[in-house]
Amino acid sequence: MASAINHLGIRKRLGEFISREYAMNSERLSLLIGLENIRKFWENFKRMPGIFSHHFDHPAKEISAITPKFDRIRQHEGFIFDFQLIEIIVFMTKYFVSENEVLKKLPDNSVIKSKIGFTQELSLIFTTIIDEIAAMVNAYSILYLDKLLQSLIESRVTLNLMTNKEFIDRHLKELQTRFYLFRFVCIAFPNRMLFFNFTKKEFNRIAKQRKITTINKFNNFKDVFEELFQYYSQRLTAEIIELNNGKEPANQLTDRELILLNDKLQEISSFFFMLSQPDSGCYESATGERKTTIQQQDNKALEEAKRLAAETERLAQKTKDIARREREEAKRLAAEVERLKREKEAAAAQAALIAELEMVTNKLVKNSFLLFSLLVNLNS
Repeated sequence: MASAINHLGIRKRLGEFISREYAMNSERLSLLIGLENIRKFWENFKRMPGIFSHHFDHPAKEISAITPKFDRIRQHEGFIFDFQLIEIIVFMTKYFVSENEVLKKLPDNSVIKSKIGFTQELSLIFTTIIDEIAAMVNAYSILYLDKLLQSLIESRVTLNLMTNKEFIDRHLKELQTRFYLFRFVCIAFPNRMLFFNFTKKEFNRIAKQRKITTINKFNNFKDVFEELFQYYSQRLTAEIIELNNGKEPANQLTDRELILLNDKLQEISSFFFMLSQPDSGCYESATGERKTTIQQQDNKALEEAKRLAAETERLAQKTKDIARREREEAKRLAAEVERLKREKEAAAAQAALIAELEMVTNKLVKNSFLLFSLLVNLNS
């Protein structure tokens, strides 16, 4: 799966979006390690099914802990901006769903297919989790945008910009973080799951449930982002200039301050302009599909997974054939060794018999000579 984090170029900035305390949370770290161990076990099983097919009890404990750990971690305030963990969960979902589809197409007598219950269970667990994550992102985003737009309409943002010189930098960082969140989920999640594509009916239902009073006046989120773009690109600057002109000269913002303020407002407006565009990758097309480079890479990854599974099955069968031939050769060699052993024992027994016969013969010859000598003496 293509990385949304790499696509956005924020790999080195992940620590800016979550607190150190949250990042070092023991359950979070345990979940990350557990997910990697599960993936590695499955990869090892596909490479050596004969060895690992008897050890599926090893990852069972980590699998049973996934949902409880996730339920506790998502209660933390920083979870929704934990792009690393969310991306890994999305990857695991796509990975095991595609693996499960691949296994369905394998022959029924396949060793790998016999463990399809493993991929089915994980597919269900991860699919449920990303549904919950998408719901969290949607609820958070809708409430945040409604609050933001309302504060703009009521000129609270304008007043803060005029009276607090540090506000613009905090506001810029805050909106940049939300921009990355919106872009991240657009890349990582199927866009049909996201609030960007809610219908007017869904708008109204959520507005009623969440007591939303501002963005529900729009028909869709493209219009919401377009409205926010207009505020930050034009209206706020006009309001600030108007208020600034009405102040005493000693209390007015300087031209340089106005220029710097406008530059930062234009930077913010660029976030909303990108999010308002049909080619942002956040909106479904007329056919209900989003044909992006990210998805094309995912499709290629799925085809590659299918090819690797078939190749793995072929190698597994080849390994079984080699093992069978080795067992047959070992039996043949053991039988040959046994035959040679018996021949050696027979030869040794024959040699011992010959030696004994020679000894008896020598004794007979010696006794015959003595008897002959005795007879000669008697005759003389």
